[in-house]
Amino acid sequence: MQKSVNILIVEDEVIIANDIKMALEKFGYNIIDIVRSGEAAIQMVEKSNPNPIM
Repeated sequence: MQKSVNILIVEDEVIIANDIKMALEKFGYNIIDIVRSGEAAIQMVEKSNPNPIM
């Protein structure tokens, strides 16, 4: 059984972020959230413990 991978997407372009999200979800990845800045990413990482950060 494959372990669930939690991904936080950091991207300031909404269209690009949504494209990345849809592509990753097709491969079975769990998207924690999409944030638009490094500061927001740091706050989210402290709360959610994602695996890779893109």
